[in-house]
Amino acid sequence: MEVERIYFDMDDVLVDFTGAVRDQCGLEIKGENAVSDDILFESIRILGDFYQRAKPIPGSLELFTSLRKRYGDRVEILTAVPKPSRNLPKLGDDKVAWVGRYLGDSVRVNIVLRREKPSYVGGKGSVLIDDSIGNIRAWEDAGGTGILFTDPASARSILDSLGIRFDGTT
Repeated sequence: MEVERIYFDMDDVLVDFTGAVRDQCGLEIKGENAVSDDILFESIRILGDFYQRAKPIPGSLELFTSLRKRYGDRVEILTAVPKPSRNLPKLGDDKVAWVGRYLGDSVRVNIVLRREKPSYVGGKGSVLIDDSIGNIRAWEDAGGTGILFTDPASARSILDSLGIRFDGTT
């Protein structure tokens, strides 16, 4: 596959968002005990600087870095922030700071509303690695290649099956 761009989502792809919500806010966001988005975003707003205490998913930074070594600036972050009515105006800056801390300031971070992600598709060579099946479907409907993220090893295997190589491999 000819790679145009590879986009990584952040939450539950690079950042252990679910674990951070549990650890920092004491809330569950998946399963039968999941809280509403209203409660989630209010807790994050009150806490402040949420991402500065969030940890990476083991293996995800290595996956990103390996692809970046091979494809350079064509590997970017594409991450959503809540709609403005959620009153989290600094969350995007918080995400950019997290990327700077863990991946470096030269990594491009595209901050969008969730519904805007498919506007980044430039064809089949636009790859999105995301944990949301809804985002993957919308991406593929727009003509891109979507990879549903479950863990770094599985993502790497799927990328490899698509002919996407890592840091100098042919």
